[in-house]
Amino acid sequence: QLNPYFSEQFIQINIENEDLITDLIKRRSWIYGIASVSLLLAMLLGVVLILRDIAREKHLANLRSDFISNVTHELKTPLTSIRMYAESLMMRRVKSVSGQRKYLSVVVNESERLKRMINNILEFSKMEKAKQEYHPVESNLSEILQTAILDMNYWLEKKGFNLITEIDRDIKVKVDPEKFYQVYSNLLSNAIKYSGDSRKIFVRLHKNSGSVITEVEDEGIGIEDENLTKIFEEFFRVERNDSGNITGTGLGLTVVKEIVEAHGGKIL
Repeated sequence: QLNPYFSEQFIQINIENEDLITDLIKRRSWIYGIASVSLLLAMLLGVVLILRDIAREKHLANLRSDFISNVTHELKTPLTSIRMYAESLMMRRVKSVSGQRKYLSVVVNESERLKRMINNILEFSKMEKAKQEYHPVESNLSEILQTAILDMNYWLEKKGFNLITEIDRDIKVKVDPEKFYQVYSNLLSNAIKYSGDSRKIFVRLHKNSGSVITEVEDEGIGIEDENLTKIFEEFFRVERNDSGNITGTGLGLTVVKEIVEAHGGKIL
């Protein structure tokens, strides 16, 4: 009935095809059901992703905590040596000129070690903030590599390493010389740390099909297949029973990869 003023007039709806209406209702029920299941799956997926993010953040927090602990130890070691040898020189405990030179050599080399660690930390900080700057110029890679080797001679000799080099002369490319010195220093330092009982390190620099290839090879503990991609991640350090008590910040290879790739190169 329309209203009291048209009491004798009615609107009547006749359903000619009841099956069509039934199909529409069933179809809508299916749509609602699928939507509900999809919503439930999306919620479950969201929960899984949140849990994964929490686990990842916890893992990163643990890595950062280990990093701080390692850095504290790594900085403390050279500082202790520098202070001890400097105090001995200052108090004139060493009388001979050769002895004084030996102590000064330790101070200088420990200072260089400290500098390398600080440079890695600063470089990584710039990487995270995307503020690293490169100043590529025509550079002699052979000379840069030889300088890095010369600066590592103290540690190579102290630990009894035999360094075998195959370095082509006058290989010139456009790179940031300071950054590539850091690359070579980090690779040599890494080889020294992970050589195990072996005392051989091979360093090669040569041209091949228009590319310049640098190889730093040791005969140490090696890298397991599952860790091949992880070794370039920040804070990652190989933990194996045969790796011994190897210290480090876990940033060396991360910095190497960033610098090499920023220059259009690859590290394998």
